[in-house]
Amino acid sequence: IEQMAVDGKVDLKELVMLFNTSRIAQFASFGQIAEEKVRAIDLLDSLIKKDGTNESEYQKILEDAPWLIDPRWVPVTANQTLKTFRAEFQSWYQKQYGEEIVTTTEIENDTKRPDFIFLSLDSRIIVVEIKPPKHVFDDKDYARLQQYHDAVTAFLIAHPRLAEAFPRGLRIILVRDEEKLSSTESKALMTLRSGGLETFTWSELLLNTKQMHQQYLDARSKD
Repeated sequence: IEQMAVDGKVDLKELVMLFNTSRIAQFASFGQIAEEKVRAIDLLDSLIKKDGTNESEYQKILEDAPWLIDPRWVPVTANQTLKTFRAEFQSWYQKQYGEEIVTTTEIENDTKRPDFIFLSLDSRIIVVEIKPPKHVFDDKDYARLQQYHDAVTAFLIAHPRLAEAFPRGLRIILVRDEEKLSSTESKALMTLRSGGLETFTWSELLLNTKQMHQQYLDARSKD
């Protein structure tokens, strides 16, 4: 606007043209965002309905579009802090537990399936653990989830400088359809829930994201 001023005065015609151009750009950007969100919702819907979908496909879409879980979350690209945390944790985990762990779908070796995925949002480090639709979450699955929880908690304590990047601590998201747990594991899962674990079925996750993004879906239906 300063460049449009002549003798301290602004040409109103040029200013109107600038605002109109800006509005067109905003609408175009909104349209692209809407299209991408509708496409992601449709993809998640189709994956849930399709039998035999590989677990890593669900992990990939949730890592690329975390707003499917919470509309406030946006993909964080080139997040060096998260990449460093991820790499350090995976190395530490292998030393502590004697086994390799993968915490992202962004891996060169596509034969390795992530054990879970890390997200970094709302000043938290977030573990997203999923089981495919119709899979029954059992005692063995719970034991792995508890191990992930304990490992990340221990890692944060052992690495305070890395933990500084996540002042709100750890949060765990578990997506599964059914549970078949013994009494002991069921009580333990309830304890995890009280400590920050949040659970969804796939139907709940899909319904929530459709409700939260209804404006985009309505706009698509009008086209």
